Amino acid sequence: MNLDFQTVAVIVAISAMLQSIVLIFLWFLANKYQGISTFTIGRILSATGFMVASMRSLLPPLFTIFLANVFLLAAISLSCVGVGQFVGRKNNYAYLIGLNATFALIQIYFLYINDNFFARAFSLSLFSLPILFLTAYYLAKCRDRNFLASARFTLVVVSTFTMLGVARAILLLKNPPTSIFEPNLSNAIAFIGTFAFGFLWTGGFMMMVTQRLYQELYILASVDMLTQSLNRRSMQQHLNYEALRFERTKTPFSLILLDVDFFKRINDTYGHDGGDLVLTHLANILQQKLRSYDRLSRWGGEEFLVLLPETSLQKAEEIAERLRATVEENPAGNGTIHNTISLGVAEIAKHGNSVTSLITAADRALYQAKQTGRNCVVVASNGNS
Repeated sequence: MNLDFQTVAVIVAISAMLQSIVLIFLWFLANKYQGISTFTIGRILSATGFMVASMRSLLPPLFTIFLANVFLLAAISLSCVGVGQFVGRKNNYAYLIGLNATFALIQIYFLYINDNFFARAFSLSLFSLPILFLTAYYLAKCRDRNFLASARFTLVVVSTFTMLGVARAILLLKNPPTSIFEPNLSNAIAFIGTFAFGFLWTGGFMMMVTQRLYQELYILASVDMLTQSLNRRSMQQHLNYEALRFERTKTPFSLILLDVDFFKRINDTYGHDGGDLVLTHLANILQQKLRSYDRLSRWGGEEFLVLLPETSLQKAEEIAERLRATVEENPAGNGTIHNTISLGVAEIAKHGNSVTSLITAADRALYQAKQTGRNCVVVASNGNS
């Protein structure tokens, strides 16, 4: 090995510090998420540890060796805690503090009482492994779809880094070096592995944060905040997709346009909070009764639009009647606010060849339902198109 490991240590330290600077900005931009600050502090400690290690010729060796090793294990621990906090896992702080305290005592003994480089290096590898395993466990247990893909990438990075740690521990046992800067394979793994996988680990964590932000912004842009159903803009995209699919494959789809009966009376009687309660209760019932591939949106005010892909008019009418009956049988507000809905049903081609004409047909059918007593289902007639 012709590598100058003291120079490599400086490069690793600079890399970790540059990563920390980016993470600090991310911390301020996405400070509502737990874990970013902890992970960032971990990367700063990692940079400090390697920088201190590279300054052994300038500072007292006994001071730099102890500080570098303690900082490096603390950095891995804080990175683990940061990941755990971000994915919503409960961290065992007592376990991690105990590991770090025990490690510090071992370093003191094998540095100031019985100077032994192998024992110090091997204990660092040994104590790092359970923390890396714990980090991998947190990532493996992550089920949040908002950043699942990024979490899986980071899991691969941490798992590979853990395997390198195992390999280094084995190499230390087989061929123990006498110095951290001695050119051999175990030291090369320590420096180059930390450089590469530290960079990838930081990148993976930043991907998790970015993907989570993107998904939450997407939800804000596509979901009605009160009812948690699709908003009008998002539903329009689904409608356009189904219309294009119909043009290509002639696969039918139907719409149900529904409205809460006497909604103004509900607002006047129970207040706007009562009206909101009725809308959220209605949306929950509709979501429970619809099929997994159906789409529900709040179309405006107390009006909802249901998209039924691959559904004939007859089937759509059956679904609409089932929805009407379920709403009537399940009052909102723990049974205190009785409400009903009126529904208009239309199918593509039969009642319109475009999304606009189909919605118009369903709207006219809904108006007819309102005019004929409410709490009923009306199918659009050919004349409604």
